[in-house]
Amino acid sequence: MEKEVFQKLKQLIQQPTLKVVILSHTHPDGDSIGSSLALLMLLQKLGHHVQVIFPDDIPSYYLWMPEIDKILIARKELEKCKSCIESSDVIFFVDMNALHRTDILADYLLTVKSANSKIFILIDHHENPEKIFEIELTTIHISSTSEILLEFINYLDKSLLDKDIATCLFTGIITDTNRFAYGNFTDKTLELTAELMRYGIYPKEIHEKIYNTYTESRLKLLGYALLEKLTILPEFKSSYMTLSKAELRKFNYQKGDTEGLVNFGLRIQEIGITALFLEFERYIKISFRSEEKYNVNYIATKYFQGGGHRNASGAFFYGDMESAVSLFIKALDEAWKNGYILQ
Repeated sequence: MEKEVFQKLKQLIQQPTLKVVILSHTHPDGDSIGSSLALLMLLQKLGHHVQVIFPDDIPSYYLWMPEIDKILIARKELEKCKSCIESSDVIFFVDMNALHRTDILADYLLTVKSANSKIFILIDHHENPEKIFEIELTTIHISSTSEILLEFINYLDKSLLDKDIATCLFTGIITDTNRFAYGNFTDKTLELTAELMRYGIYPKEIHEKIYNTYTESRLKLLGYALLEKLTILPEFKSSYMTLSKAELRKFNYQKGDTEGLVNFGLRIQEIGITALFLEFERYIKISFRSEEKYNVNYIATKYFQGGGHRNASGAFFYGDMESAVSLFIKALDEAWKNGYILQ
């Protein structure tokens, strides 16, 4: 990672008291929440006034995290969120690479940016960041945004780390690597994770809070999706699942209930690509996953104007479920015929 970027960011946050907003993406996950909260606590230690904002609700199994009650939800308190953004000096965009991922706040942020009145800072590990940030602390070759932030804290002043910050960063790393099951981590990731453990965090307790707190309805939704909605496309070494608004309502869907569901398709022998389609009021949310040799980011980017990583990407489709699935099958057909899926 470029040390010049570290130095530029260090110089900025060592200024006297700043008003800072931290924003992350819609449908928050462990890395977006963990890195945002860790950055909140870091900047508070440096004397800054900080507000974290998420576009929509946080899954219940993350509500135990330190300082989680400091987060504002834009869909619940939109005007308050806009007021915080308006009065800020600096806005951090964490674990996201484009303004549209802030959902309900996107248009307002474009207006703020066009007024040229704020410093926009990106801390992220996704491909192709939007060209709107004054400082970009970003690389695609690191497991998570939490790992990037930990490297920066080590560069800035390791004594700023404490148990609460370590807990948040550990949560971000283990969730974005799927408990080190994905191929997106390195030996350095493991070294940094071991470093976090020295601050007295208890990995088993964190694991239990995230992965073993299913509600009965969430578990039944998982069973229904696997039994009734899993479709195999053997000619493309692929699978997919769809869940409609009605089906989600039937199982009392709560934010985060389908987290990890998409990965089950890859557990089938000979399946290397999988997708999950979830129908909400305004769009269909699509998650793509693949084994290491298959590039689902190509499909997400070219056909759905989404993006992410080679083996884990996502998109929003503004249309009906049948059209979304048809486009996915078309994308697979063309990608296989042209060899793009293996590039």
